[in-house]
Order: sequence, then structure tokens, then C-alpha cells
Amino acid sequence: MITAIIDGHKLASVGLRELKRCLAFTLNHGPELPLKERVAVGARFFLYGSIPEFDDDPDNLYPLHEEAQVLRPFLDEGRFLELFYPIPDKKPSELALPVHQNESYLRCPWSGICLEMSEAAINSNELTFDLVPIFSVVVTTARVMAACIAETPLLLIGPPGIGKSKIVEAVATRMGVKSSDPQENSWFRVNLSTNSTLEQLIGTTEPVCEDNKRMFRWRNGVILDALERNAWLLLDEINLAPPEVLDGIAALLNPDVESFTVPTTGKVIPLVQDGKRRLRVFGAMNPASIGGGRNRLPQSIESLFTTVKLAH
Repeated sequence: MITAIIDGHKLASVGLRELKRCLAFTLNHGPELPLKERVAVGARFFLYGSIPEFDDDPDNLYPLHEEAQVLRPFLDEGRFLELFYPIPDKKPSELALPVHQNESYLRCPWSGICLEMSEAAINSNELTFDLVPIFSVVVTTARVMAACIAETPLLLIGPPGIGKSKIVEAVATRMGVKSSDPQENSWFRVNLSTNSTLEQLIGTTEPVCEDNKRMFRWRNGVILDALERNAWLLLDEINLAPPEVLDGIAALLNPDVESFTVPTTGKVIPLVQDGKRRLRVFGAMNPASIGGGRNRLPQSIESLFTTVKLAH
């Protein structure tokens, strides 16, 4: 564990990965947020991200607020209370929309996070964000945007039907990322299961007949398609995937790995282009406790994600 200290203030005792994610967010975010506010927002999502906003304990209803007191000097009082002492029972009409466009950025008013948009998305009049701005949607939207800026995979864990994958898809759509787009800026969703194989996900050779000749041709799986298009990739129901599948895609999640080797062909594909990760990877899963063949993710895989546990 590492103790993060800034301006003489002890922020948290965290692992190296969490600290690197917080620093990446602080450095990668544009000047739309002042430096101290970038530090505080980065800490909110990456150093204190595993601490719930609310608890059933009547003596500690707001554990995040209590844990983050050290960040008060980084923000004015109103911003500190807004980020770390939230009011979950606000009506949707009292909450700001999760995102809106501000010049060349998609901005989350609640968190202040600004995510740079492509030129095509800036000039489009067709992009919408259709989710109702209840508190959990606003916060999860900010988490998705923060993960994009920090270039870290994000794992959303929560019960069925609360919109885990829908929020990721909504942010991607608002950013101009289209499903099945043959060009770059594509959106891919993979529904994993106990029957998923690396061949399905990465690719395989398959027999074809051309000019009355039998031959074998390589066919990309969905993950290679996503990688070649610098896409957004959602791995849904990731804790249903067999161990060999998780091991086979681990390199895609590890920020210290800069290339991916296709197991069958040995082809090496760069994971970094122009200094940025080519894939934006998200995971979603229901808790293992609901059964149906679901397991806890191995710690070696879960630690590669920024993990968020969502309530109803």
C-alpha cells in the first residue's frame, strides 16, 4: 500500500494501480477543471471509489463523506458537499442532466468532468442522452467519463436491471460512437457466457471454398474487430466467462502491456496509438451471489479494472 500525500494532506492509503489511475486522470484531463479540483475529482473516483456514498449504518450514513474530509482544502465548501455529501432523494427535475455539450467537450455538470468529443460528434445534431437523471445515473455517468480520461477499464457490479450496460452505451452514443460502425469510433458489446471461447472472441481459421478449391481463411472475432477500429468494448456478464477466456484477454486490460499477441497466429497488435490506448474497455456483471453459474472474478483480473459496486 502507498500513502498519497498532496500539499501536506494525507489523501488515502491505496495500491499503486489506484494511485496511477488518479494521476492519469489528473494529468489527462484538460484545463477546464483547475488542478486542485482535478486532484479532488480523481481521488473521488479512483482513491475513494470503493467507498459507498450511503450505508445502512445509522451511525455512519455517509461513509464517503467522512473518509474524504481531507479533501476539503482542495474545493470550496459547496463543491465539496456536492461531490462527497450527495443527496440521493432529489427528484430528477432537481438534478442537472448527466451530460451536455460544451464547445468541443461532453461535460458532466455534477462532477465537472469534460470528455473531448470527436469532430463528427461535435457537429452532429442527432446525438442524445436519453436516460432519466436520477442520482445513480448521474454518478455512474461521471464514473464512465472519468475512466475514459484515465484510460482505465471500468467494471460495474450490480443487480440485474439497474442499467449498468445502458449507461456505458448512452455515454458512447452521446460521444458519437456508433454500434457496428465500419469505421473507427465503433461500439461493441460482448455477452459472455460459460460457453464463450477465445476463438469466438479473438478469431479463428475456418474452411472456405473458392474456385472449387478448399482452403482456410482467418476470421476475426469481435475483440480483434474492436481493437482494429479503436472501439469501445463492453464485456457483459464477464464473471460467466471461463478462466481460460479471462486469462486470454488479460493483456487488453493491463495498462502496462502495450501489445497483444493473437494466440493462433502470433500476430502482434499494438494496444497504444499516438500515446493513447486503442480500446476503451468496460465490464459489467451481476454479483456471484445470484447464482446461474456466476463466479467471483479472479483477483488477478478484477484488479485490472476500476471496480464499482452499484446498489439498486
